Order: sequence, then C-alpha cells, then structure tokens
Amino acid sequence: MQTIDIKNLKANDIIRKCVHCGFCLATCPTYQLLGNELDSPRGRIYLIKSALENNNTSANSLQHLDRCLTCRSCETTCPSGVEYGHLLDIGRAAIEHKRPLWQKASRFAIRKFLTTPTLFNTVGFLFQHSRIQTPIIKPKTSTKKYYY
Repeated sequence: MQTIDIKNLKANDIIRKCVHCGFCLATCPTYQLLGNELDSPRGRIYLIKSALENNNTSANSLQHLDRCLTCRSCETTCPSGVEYGHLLDIGRAAIEHKRPLWQKASRFAIRKFLTTPTLFNTVGFLFQHSRIQTPIIKPKTSTKKYYY
C-alpha cells in the first residue's frame, strides 16, 4: 500500500495553479540579476516538480533553490495566486538529503544559534562590536509659558 504525503498533495495543488505566464520574472530579484530561467520562480517550480516526481536532482538544483531570497514578490504579481513561498519550503525539504553532511551540520548550527535567545544573547554580549557608550542627551525644556 502506498502512503500519501500531505505535503506532496499541497505542492501538487500549488504547482497546478501556475500557468507559466512569466509575470513573476519581472519581480524576481535573482532572475533580474542572473538572467537564468532556473533562478526564476517559474524555473524553480519546474525543479521542485521534478524533485517531487522522484526524478534525478543534483546539487545544482539545490543551488538554484537556495538562491531564492524568499522575498515572495513573485506572489504579489502572480495572477493565479501561486503560494510560491510555501512551495519553496516543501521543495527545499524534499531535496535536503542531497546536501553534503558538513553543509547539513553548519545549517543546523546556524539555525539553532539564531533561534535560541540565550545562546544568541550570550554570544552577542561577548562579541560586542563596540563598547562606546554615548551620554544621554536630555531634551531642552522651555522656561517660557504659553497661554492660549
């Protein structure tokens, strides 16, 4: 019996919404900068679809997905209402196993560091970029009384 993955069903619904019109290309900063179709939301949708269909994915595919800034500006111009940010999360998780072990470990460490306040605050306190403290500037108070 085959198990049905809810995330893959959600991804399939999102992918089917995309009509590949190309409106997202005008608002995607990575596509504007690099000019590569695979570095556009439309190209990444193809890569995610291929990964979810168990086609061969490479480290190069992972690089194209990682280049996305997740600014979601493509969602604002999409006439079909594609939830690209959610699809990208599903796609990145689907091909996470392609990462080298050192990259998985470093990404885990960075994620833990940034999301653990006690660790972040302790390191921030130890490595302050500046210890200069400026005197507090008191606002000038007017001695004039105004009557209205």
